[in-house]
Amino acid sequence: MANMLSDVIDEYLVARRSAGYRPNTVRNDDFNLHQLLEVVGNIQVKNVTYRHIDSFMSEGAGRGLSASTLNLRLAAVSGFFRFCVQRRYVAAANDPTANRRPYKSAKRTRMRVPVVDFARLLDAAPDPRDRIVVALGLYLLLRESEIRLLRIRDVNLAAGSMDVLVVKSAKADTMPICTELDTELRRWMTYYAEHTPRSLRPNDALVPAWERSKIQRQPDGLYRVAPSVRFMPDRPYSTPHRSVQAALVGAGFVTHDADGKSLREGVHTLRRSAARARFDALSEMGVDRALRHVQAMLHHSQISTTELYIGLDADRTARDTMLRGEVMFPAAVKAAAIRKVAG
Repeated sequence: MANMLSDVIDEYLVARRSAGYRPNTVRNDDFNLHQLLEVVGNIQVKNVTYRHIDSFMSEGAGRGLSASTLNLRLAAVSGFFRFCVQRRYVAAANDPTANRRPYKSAKRTRMRVPVVDFARLLDAAPDPRDRIVVALGLYLLLRESEIRLLRIRDVNLAAGSMDVLVVKSAKADTMPICTELDTELRRWMTYYAEHTPRSLRPNDALVPAWERSKIQRQPDGLYRVAPSVRFMPDRPYSTPHRSVQAALVGAGFVTHDADGKSLREGVHTLRRSAARARFDALSEMGVDRALRHVQAMLHHSQISTTELYIGLDADRTARDTMLRGEVMFPAAVKAAAIRKVAG
């Protein structure tokens, strides 16, 4: 059997879909592997060599792809060739992606809105729908995909809780509604009901699409949805990040560089900001497991991910707090004092 590259790519993508990989992951694999096919040609998969992979990666670097994008490209082809080894299309010793190091990228400091500016950010939201998106990001630390999945039935104001589907883990979580979010939700639900042509139903989107929306370019360069006067409750709002960007701009935060390129600030900006603010607040209150609490709010599986996400190295922070201005070895100091008195 020839096992041509194009055929094995198709086989791999079918296997990925049947294994339950998320559509975005499969689309990324599809895109990168067909770019590999374009660069190296439709040769037998066993004949793909290190030089072919070098050419493929160099082609991307030559087009100015960032280190993170190159690493996504490398991850896609590495996964493909692991599959080829498992299917015995390629000998393990001939895996052309083996032992390749990831590209190093300069870490950009991501925006964190100071907690003292949270109220100003909410007030800067252009309309009530934008405001509730910002509130859900700040007070529940939700991802954009999780906001899109929220339904009216998920909100239980009487119990002070909201049911959330955590997309990355595909697990449900009943999260607490704090006082600030309770106020925002009650205000939003009233406005939502008043601007919907029928009574709201349990399965309606909590954050809906506008009826007959139009995309318009604003003076600040952002494309914004020009709302109508009514919502479509059966359709969720598909681009919550635009609400966040509009609020950030309105509050005076920078969302584009000097060349007008987006800095990709959005819902994750709210998650980072709220997570750090919550950690700092709990630490000031003397809560021992402050970092674990924030990890649970963010739905991170690894505590190290939370440390990186909020810009904190917990070990260094604890070290500095415990040692700065303090005696490092009290027993040694005490022993020296005793010897001095005895002498």
